[in-house]
Amino acid sequence: MGSVNRMQSHFESIQRIADTTLPHALIYLSNRVVEELDLLHLWERLERGKRQPDTLTPSEKLELWDRLKILTLVYHGTTSTLPPRTILRVQ
Repeated sequence: MGSVNRMQSHFESIQRIADTTLPHALIYLSNRVVEELDLLHLWERLERGKRQPDTLTPSEKLELWDRLKILTLVYHGTTSTLPPRTILRVQ
């Protein structure tokens, strides 16, 4: 009976650690993904090219759009698999 209580106590301790650590880690990771992708910078360059047509060549615009499309997919794929405040617990 003592080993069952120790095992239960150990499980509860691990569960408390996971309940407090994992949500913070996922929020941090999600924020880092957003920072590293730097989508706003690409979007601003495209907007500037739209307002001032001579600043970007057509091939540069196409390259920016392609990068923006790919990184947007990466962003949505990553943030949908790492929801910052939704944690699935399996017991």
